[in-house]
Amino acid sequence: MNALIDRARRDVGLPYGKTTRPFISVALSDHMVRQAEIILLNHRLDAIGSNDALHVAVIKELQKTYPDIVITSDNSLQNVCTKNGIGFYDPEISV
Repeated sequence: MNALIDRARRDVGLPYGKTTRPFISVALSDHMVRQAEIILLNHRLDAIGSNDALHVAVIKELQKTYPDIVITSDNSLQNVCTKNGIGFYDPEISV
């Protein structure tokens, strides 16, 4: 367990502010949680779960500052991203 926590801390640049991975740690606000609930209701036919809805809510909030695309091969999440104007890359599709 400690190894996982250490890895996560290194991935976001802790404790020294240096990382080879451009991840950021995001605190969930009440607004993001409410947005996730709305996403679940609006996309109930897309069969996404609460974790995916939270991811979409966070992405929508952070898009203003971090316009990077999402990497996912999950078809349901891809559908929700498309409907919300969120770009994604599917690493399982051969080019």
